[in-house]
Amino acid sequence: GKVDVVETPSGTTVTASQTVTKLSFEVIDGGALTSTGAAIKQAKFSFTGAGSVEITNDVAKDIKVLGSDYADNVSLGDGDLGAGTTTKNAKIVTGAGADSVTAAGASLKNIKIDLGADTEADNVTIDSDLSTVKNMVIKNFGQQDTFTVGGDTYTYDQLKADPKQFKPNITFKFS
Repeated sequence: GKVDVVETPSGTTVTASQTVTKLSFEVIDGGALTSTGAAIKQAKFSFTGAGSVEITNDVAKDIKVLGSDYADNVSLGDGDLGAGTTTKNAKIVTGAGADSVTAAGASLKNIKIDLGADTEADNVTIDSDLSTVKNMVIKNFGQQDTFTVGGDTYTYDQLKADPKQFKPNITFKFS
């Protein structure tokens, strides 16, 4: 088959041996899911409680991640310039809870991240060169949230004081 599923005590790994479309995953409370291998398209990942999703497929296109009202940990892409994954057209809605979103890879295009209108401390980390990011929008960035890029962490106040410092790559919409 196109997909191999392996369940271990530490979580579930789904490996695509060739391009797979229209997948839907549900991460149960406390669960961990890793999606890896060949391309995935039109995939939806949803949480029923606190958990983590790691998407490290070669190509991930038209991805939706729907978080819970608990701590969600989302990792999108892997690697960096020249030797990394490609993520295009991803929408991540973390919901309430203290959430973490990490994005990396050779190309991150059209990524929309909604941190939820909550008062929990969320963090977004870009774990590759800023030049790999095109048209990322981070919504509901609140006073308790942080943004990390190039090893430097920025607070709400720092970003609010100079909201265009990461344009055109990244746009912040404050809550």
